[in-house]
Amino acid sequence: MGVTPTIQVDYVAIEVTHAAPSGQIFVDEIGLDPIDENAPTANNSTDCSAWSNPSNAETSNNKYAQCSGSQPTFCNTMYDTFGFNVPNGNVISKVRVKLEHLENTPGDFAEVSVGHPGSPDTCGNMVVDATATFPNRPSETSEYVDITSQKSWVPSDFDNANLRILLNGYRGIL
Repeated sequence: MGVTPTIQVDYVAIEVTHAAPSGQIFVDEIGLDPIDENAPTANNSTDCSAWSNPSNAETSNNKYAQCSGSQPTFCNTMYDTFGFNVPNGNVISKVRVKLEHLENTPGDFAEVSVGHPGSPDTCGNMVVDATATFPNRPSETSEYVDITSQKSWVPSDFDNANLRILLNGYRGIL
């Protein structure tokens, strides 16, 4: 009996580097971490092709959100409520997406779309501002993709009311 072809995600996060007008630097890495008081949640996946166990991508604990099944398969789940506190007037100097993932079938890959809610606030209506693509990794890898240049970021982009991500998995889809 062989291994079930699967994309697995252990953890997804957004890292924002911003500076106050005085030049002081702050780094917030607020991932999907329910242990944190400002924990985001996997919710509002209306009209999504949801991953199985999507809440498993909220912490780095070797429990996985999974996108599996026969090819071609597309999975996506919307996450929100990150709890960032980027003060108005600060300058965003870097935005990166972090993903701990593995794909046990060559050609499969994961993608994280960062954006804001559309109307209604569903997967199919999310407005995408930037996308981070993570290539196939046969063993679990933790990596960052810099998305700073894809948008002119402002502090309000990171308010809970404005920030959404879609975790996308592509199995057998180019």
